[in-house]
Amino acid sequence: MRFRRYCLFSAITALMVSLVALAPAPLYAQAVTGSLLGLVTDSSGGAVPGAKVTITEVNTGLSRSMQTNESGNYIFRPSSREPIA
Repeated sequence: MRFRRYCLFSAITALMVSLVALAPAPLYAQAVTGSLLGLVTDSSGGAVPGAKVTITEVNTGLSRSMQTNESGNYIFRPSSREPIA
């Protein structure tokens, strides 16, 4: 009886270990994020501070605007308030 109980316990333990080992790893959702940056210059190559830059997502029509800094640079970062399609 003792041997039988030991075999049953061993079989159940082996089954549990196998199930854990063969269980699929957790899957994480993919997220698409990125930044858009650039420099606005005039025809002579000089920086244009305070220029308005607008980007538009053509599928949704969602637009964002900003002004360049004193060096003519801009950077759009993803916003957590806006959906990313």
